[in-house]
Amino acid sequence: MIKICKKKDDLIDSYILRKKVFIDEQQVSYPLEFDLEDKDYEIYILVKDTACIATARYKIIDDYAKIGRVCVDQAYRGKHFGLQLMKKIIRDIFKKGITDIILESQVSAIPFYEQLGFQATGPVFLDAGIKHRKMTYQKKQGN
Repeated sequence: MIKICKKKDDLIDSYILRKKVFIDEQQVSYPLEFDLEDKDYEIYILVKDTACIATARYKIIDDYAKIGRVCVDQAYRGKHFGLQLMKKIIRDIFKKGITDIILESQVSAIPFYEQLGFQATGPVFLDAGIKHRKMTYQKKQGN
């Protein structure tokens, strides 16, 4: 089940997963991961049984949306839960009349986002010591 975090417990579940993936696995610092910008974002979680196994956030900036903090619990990667979550977020963004989406992907995750129709643009850059590239998605006519 995918839901938008409206309750404190859902938000805590998102934070616990982000800590596990970004801080524990990828060695991102607490201040970089928990940037205090969550209040400006819609935060989603994907729950299987009773566990939060994927999370992501997005916010609208002017005439585009920015997706970030996308992660899937290591035990569930490669099983399409991340795709399921991203497709839901993209649909919700389009429902708001937004047709352009950006994100900053870890280089290793670019193929995942390409499956969804995102295109890498610009040079590789470091964020939290991890190589990233900007990616863009534009809604196609008729979709």
